[in-house]
Amino acid sequence: MSAAERLHDPRERRDAGEEPFMRIESRLGGWLFFGIFAIVSMGLGEESLTRQEGGRVVVTDPRGIPLAGDPLGQFAPRLSIGTDRTALVWIDAQCDTSSFVETAQCRTSRVAGKLLDTATLAASSEPRLFAEVGSAPAVTFGATQALIVWHETVCGVVDCSIHGVQARRIDAADALPDDAAILLSPTGEFAQGSAGDGLFLVVWTEMESGEGDIRAMRIGADATLLDPEGIDVSRFAWEEKDPAVAWNGEVFLVVWTDFRNGDGDIYAARVSPSGEVLDPEGIAVSKVKRTQRTPAVVWGGSAFLVVWNDLRQSSENPDIYATWITAEGENLDPQGIPIATGPYEERTPRVAMGEREAFIVWQDGRNPGDWDIYGTRIDTDGTPLDLGGIPIAAGPYDEMNPDVSWTGSTFLTVWEDDRCFEPDFDLDGDGVRNSEDNCIDHPNADQSDRDEDGLGDVCDCEPDLPANPANCPQNQIYTFCTDVYGARLGRGTDEDLDFVADEVDNCPGIANRTQSDFDGDGVGALCDCDDTDPEVNDSCTSSCCAILPLRLQGRPFHLTILLLASSVLGTWMRYRFRALGREGSPMGHAGPSRGEG
Repeated sequence: MSAAERLHDPRERRDAGEEPFMRIESRLGGWLFFGIFAIVSMGLGEESLTRQEGGRVVVTDPRGIPLAGDPLGQFAPRLSIGTDRTALVWIDAQCDTSSFVETAQCRTSRVAGKLLDTATLAASSEPRLFAEVGSAPAVTFGATQALIVWHETVCGVVDCSIHGVQARRIDAADALPDDAAILLSPTGEFAQGSAGDGLFLVVWTEMESGEGDIRAMRIGADATLLDPEGIDVSRFAWEEKDPAVAWNGEVFLVVWTDFRNGDGDIYAARVSPSGEVLDPEGIAVSKVKRTQRTPAVVWGGSAFLVVWNDLRQSSENPDIYATWITAEGENLDPQGIPIATGPYEERTPRVAMGEREAFIVWQDGRNPGDWDIYGTRIDTDGTPLDLGGIPIAAGPYDEMNPDVSWTGSTFLTVWEDDRCFEPDFDLDGDGVRNSEDNCIDHPNADQSDRDEDGLGDVCDCEPDLPANPANCPQNQIYTFCTDVYGARLGRGTDEDLDFVADEVDNCPGIANRTQSDFDGDGVGALCDCDDTDPEVNDSCTSSCCAILPLRLQGRPFHLTILLLASSVLGTWMRYRFRALGREGSPMGHAGPSRGEG
């Protein structure tokens, strides 16, 4: 499980300020009502879904684009987009694959990254190493350069310790103006940054007192530390953590998890370009019952959009909620806007703003056994536009820890991806798929196996003896394998309603969001009568294919409809109840804006 997924133990409490009508929400009602609705409406409403203006919303990269890959593993990607360059950073593992014993080196990570061409996502150079020892990176693009922040983590054999927040710049030409990292705080952790006019504001959890406070620092375009002692955004006797920050052209909004009321709540404060904290007591963003945590924020054109993990419905299954905070510090939705409230876990939300709508992504647990990445658009009235969510990455393996940004024409989502051990993947890059490779983690295109024991010579410590010793290191497959992938949203025709445009769908007549193709012949598994042999039944159109059940994400279609429908109705009902008491929302067109949550 990724380090960024650490959960806090929630404690039950009653929020005396919660309105009574909010307590009538029922997941059971959503299941029953929408189950009937789904069965009645199957075959009636599908056609209309493909007739939206400009085409249906689809994922234009259904198999994902590999953005960072290495046998040692890449985790927790973060991105920020400038004028024509995209800065991508991630945690880079340091384990030596020849060693299968956990060591201090194996538990220590580095911070790496690179610049991409925003239009093509091609890298302008090889990945750079920004820190030999570091974790939890974040990045923000200013006018001409990006600022990367992280905390240094040093691990021993028993445990790890954090040695402070550091930063480094990279310009649009892919040069590093700073000879070394800039130390911002020797006792800080989990930093985030945002670019203002001619400066950056970095926020972090300050552990100097041992409890956790929210501290910030302004950094000039020339890397001058404008607040060497830091700015105390929120420093009280209780714990504060998980900060995030966004800029609207006039003021910064800092948000964080705050424990002043016992359980975790979401609070915020505005910080001026001069470093003045305009809300020293904090703005209550969400303080309903149970725990709220890990907020993200973006400027939405007329107000800040804040999203977070929310356990008000269940201490076991966190949901995603949101609200708007005006530039004057007014909370327009104190009870929160329900974004994703399915009967399963939804974690680690991130948000970006486009021209007319925002896009919220999260790590989704609706498919038992693996994590997926889902998202939804939200308009400037605060209405979720894709109830049930868009499956950005929904393969039969873990996809976790997403981030999202606006490219100027579409939304780009990135995530950490564990597909490397799937049968139709080529882990070692030798041109032989895992399902056919006799040594999947060492390149051996010739598949040489002198003793014919099924294990390739490069993986066999006794290549001339069929019986390999049990402790043969080459006979153990290294399992620490995670890469960074990305995908973009678009518009197109999608007749089978699997969020894959027909022109790139490898099975356009049957819903197959995973696009699985085990024999690699370009025909999706659900459209291929024999998906183990690329020479057989490549274009099966009737016979066996005709009797395949319509499936979405590997489940019978009607069961998937019921699952998604329950989430849709539950979210819709909560939104309607919340709307009855809503006092206002940011209205009107949100002009072109860019930011990361």
